[in-house]
Amino acid sequence: METRNKHSAYGQALGYIYQFDRATYRLLSSSISVVAVGIEHVDDVSVHFEDGQTIREQDKLTTVAKYSPLSDKSIALWKTLHIWAEEFGANPSLMDITEFHLITNGKVSDESIASRLGRATEMEDCIKIAEELTSKANNLRENLAGYGKTISNLSIESLARIISRIFVFDNVSPKFGGDLAAIQSLRYFSDIEKISIFDQACGWVKRKIMYLVENNLPLTIIKEDFDREVRALIRRIKVAPLTSLIVSPVLDPNLQDFEVAGFVEQLDWIESDETLIREAIIHYIQARDTRIKWTDGDVVSEESLDMYFEDLISRWRRVQRQTARRSWATLEIQGQECLDATLSEDTILDGEPMPKAISCGNFHVLADFTPNKQPTIGWHPKFMELASKKKR
Repeated sequence: METRNKHSAYGQALGYIYQFDRATYRLLSSSISVVAVGIEHVDDVSVHFEDGQTIREQDKLTTVAKYSPLSDKSIALWKTLHIWAEEFGANPSLMDITEFHLITNGKVSDESIASRLGRATEMEDCIKIAEELTSKANNLRENLAGYGKTISNLSIESLARIISRIFVFDNVSPKFGGDLAAIQSLRYFSDIEKISIFDQACGWVKRKIMYLVENNLPLTIIKEDFDREVRALIRRIKVAPLTSLIVSPVLDPNLQDFEVAGFVEQLDWIESDETLIREAIIHYIQARDTRIKWTDGDVVSEESLDMYFEDLISRWRRVQRQTARRSWATLEIQGQECLDATLSEDTILDGEPMPKAISCGNFHVLADFTPNKQPTIGWHPKFMELASKKKR
């Protein structure tokens, strides 16, 4: 029972994430006639046009490859139809201004009811499917019976009218709520830049929705506000493409994973406190993951990175010489001064000033060592000797 509950919570969390991705995708790909996009407002996601037309979207995410959450006897299908049938019952005029979109990242079988719902355009076909749904609604298993009753309470004509307004889309990307390559506003950007714009835009949407929830306001994102934010994102990428692609910091790293890491041992040798060590681990992870993102996306060349690390080493050497000329009470204090002065250095990669976290993280990368690799830089005056003893 505990495992099922955890799995259910995991699935629900992914479902909510998918809704935010879908809303962000809708905002990025929408035309100038869209005035707002809602999340859990009138449906999972809703699109609101300036002429009063709306799209009400139900999102069905599956985490199992090749599995369709929209089979003929699935809860997802019948619950969706139940929701839309109830909305029609409460306000029949919705049919004049509303499209119903059923979205899934799974594959919908061509012969399934869901697929035929999406393909039906002629009223004759809609009536046939309505008759089939009404027949099936009276013979559903117990956990679906309530949904079926809502369907069977509608007349065939009313149900057919709803069906004529339903569109079904399958194989919709679970990563970005859709195909980023299809978004015209992003067509001139590289793949890694598209991902960065999407991720940052989605983060803004999440923060905006949280603000709306906290202030008991309608959960709708105004398109004009969103466009203003995206234009600012795009300007940042054009001016400083590297810093706009920096990976977000991991604020709760598993410190135990780094207890024996070489760069952490170097900090221990100069008696660093736990706060400094935790900060170093966060910066190390962020710098490492950002470099991987840059190189995998061909944003930074290996030659540029080599030159950058040579500059870091040169800066450390200058600091080391300066601290060596002065007298210190202990070697540990000398090492602390070397560390502080080195991490205060401002660094530049491909002409762009690097954020302090990235500079610090890369200094710790150079300070790292393993039994098979010596540290390139260090803080304690005798760090190479200490590293060699550690190997033995």
